[in-house]
Amino acid sequence: MLPTAVRALVVTVVLSLGFAATAGAQAPASGGGKLVVGIPLITESLDARTFSALAYVTLNLFHDRLLSVDDQGKYRPALAESWRLVDAHTWQFKLRKGLKFTNGDDFTAQDVKFSLEFILDPANKHPNRSRFTDIREIQVVDRHTVNLVTKDPSGALLSNVFRLYVLPSAYYKAKGAEEFAKAPVGIGPFKVTGYVPGDRLTLVANKAYWAGAPKVDEITVRAIPEHATRMAAVETGEVDIAWFVPPEHVERLKGKGYAISIVGTNQVRALVLGTQANRTKPLEDKRVRHALNHAVDKEVLNKFLLGGFWRVADGQVIGPAAFGYNPSMKAYPYDPARAKRLLAEAGYASGFTVGFEFPVGRYLKDKEYAEAVAGQLAEVGVRLQLKPLESGVWFQKYIAGTIGPVFMVDLGPSIDLDFATARFPSWSQSKFWAHESFDALFRKQRATVDQNERLKVLWEMAALFREEAPLIFGLEVAAIHALSPRVAGAVFTADGTVDLTKASVK
Repeated sequence: MLPTAVRALVVTVVLSLGFAATAGAQAPASGGGKLVVGIPLITESLDARTFSALAYVTLNLFHDRLLSVDDQGKYRPALAESWRLVDAHTWQFKLRKGLKFTNGDDFTAQDVKFSLEFILDPANKHPNRSRFTDIREIQVVDRHTVNLVTKDPSGALLSNVFRLYVLPSAYYKAKGAEEFAKAPVGIGPFKVTGYVPGDRLTLVANKAYWAGAPKVDEITVRAIPEHATRMAAVETGEVDIAWFVPPEHVERLKGKGYAISIVGTNQVRALVLGTQANRTKPLEDKRVRHALNHAVDKEVLNKFLLGGFWRVADGQVIGPAAFGYNPSMKAYPYDPARAKRLLAEAGYASGFTVGFEFPVGRYLKDKEYAEAVAGQLAEVGVRLQLKPLESGVWFQKYIAGTIGPVFMVDLGPSIDLDFATARFPSWSQSKFWAHESFDALFRKQRATVDQNERLKVLWEMAALFREEAPLIFGLEVAAIHALSPRVAGAVFTADGTVDLTKASVK
């Protein structure tokens, strides 16, 4: 069980975060039929190394995980029917028997071992590798039992295993990465039948899915980058579910009978202030980093850009529903006079100029947000050189740690502070930061199995992170989605995905 802080993690709407739920009337829906989902972008590859919040949306449809999380924040069985801590270094997972991947291959412990070894192999350059490096050995005990042996006691293991998609080892080895990316095989609720990179993904129901066959027969996921075009598509009936509704469209869609789901994501928009590979002298001074945090008016950004639906991040990179959140921490107050004073103390009374890279079309209001923050920082003399990047280009630089010096990112979504900060230890693949005390606390929280004790370490780590301010803390993202009146049963979750296994169309 997760501690109480994680309660209400996976819910249709997270009211505890201060987000409101609104919905138009929905007519009863029946089984069968086709469902069309419009999202801002579809990954350019379905390779197993694909990683991003939006990639999870599509991967979740045809892959599955060892664990799931319920609406009370408790881990629940998925591909693993049970798990236990054998000793301080060994987690044992008992797998469901009789399951098959959609190509007919049996699901066994060997697939779990392969999936983890794939991530841990440095040659594969997996973006999630740093989340699993505390695993020393993966032992196949028998066909349906696997042990994960860690270097030290590991209190964060389950929160990271939660993100593990299990691959069909024999099929992947036979096809290779390139062919697998074109025709991936999973063990999830749907089966991939067609894929046009960057354009659309088509799937059919997996009638043999272990948790029960989905109600809809077919799903098409379409990439519609332009927000206005995506909204028009849901209104004309071209798509049934529209992802990331701009706030200015909410009331109009409600008035036309569309259901609106607003979900707190435990995902914080931030401006990271330099990486190990791309530094600039002013940002190395903590007074400057504090000044930048005081120079950004988050309340104004939320009200005028995001309709007030988001939440000011209180000096943390997770939201209240994630484990490790500290309710006593406060946001940096907007104080431009203090920002100017700190800049002067650091020797930058006239400000400075620094490069700022951000994606366009990846996040809701990404370009507008970047430009608004640049405008606010300019008022205290800090001049951001705006460098908008195509989403794919931005992502490759982000993963490699060559982005910046300043760059914008939506961190998460996360169920645990470990996951949200895994790119900041000095040894991470992306190498966003190098701070000896943070590294020590990060290792300590991972090695603390008692979750109450681990929470204390996470709070200490979060306090250090706020004080050192390696980024500008922004807003917690609220994911706003619109559903056609003919859709019922779609469940949007706070891990940034959607459960369509019970969805149906009229």
